Amino acid sequence: MKPLSLIILSSLFIFSCNPVGEKITEEAPVDMQLVNTIDGLELKKGDIIVVWSKLDASFVKNGVLPSFDFIYNLSMNGNTVENSSVPMFADKKHIINSTYTKQKEEEDEKEIPEQQTSEYNSDSDSTKVEEKKEVNASWEFEKKVTEIPIKKDGKYTLDYKVKANDADGNSMFNKASIILRKK
Repeated sequence: MKPLSLIILSSLFIFSCNPVGEKITEEAPVDMQLVNTIDGLELKKGDIIVVWSKLDASFVKNGVLPSFDFIYNLSMNGNTVENSSVPMFADKKHIINSTYTKQKEEEDEKEIPEQQTSEYNSDSDSTKVEEKKEVNASWEFEKKVTEIPIKKDGKYTLDYKVKANDADGNSMFNKASIILRKK
């Protein structure tokens, strides 16, 4: 009987805990040109909104992510409760649901003429020089951006804008979305 009760207890624990939080909004694609709004967030004192972002990047070079800022204003009854600007994808912590696919790799080595080789390596008869390999990939994942504690019961509105900080962020091959979860 012990193995059966252990299985039941384990399954209850696994199904009852959600380590990333309960979804309170579905994935909402971000329009980088506009301020985006999520209305009617029914929240209670003590709740914590966890903002997650999803990035679908088609051309990531050497694992370097495009840089964005998440600028938000949380309000209740037209009054600002909290506002801030936080970096998105600044590090690789708190990444979930990740799919990383390498694209076709370039050659590791290139042939160069004998004369140029002697300039780089005078003690060798080699005609090849190794170059740093660039790895291109497609990477889709979700990443935790910030947590916003709620101090008062009520109906909230979250206005936000995602601003690209570099040319990679402005690329049409990068698609960002926002998902709100609650702890």
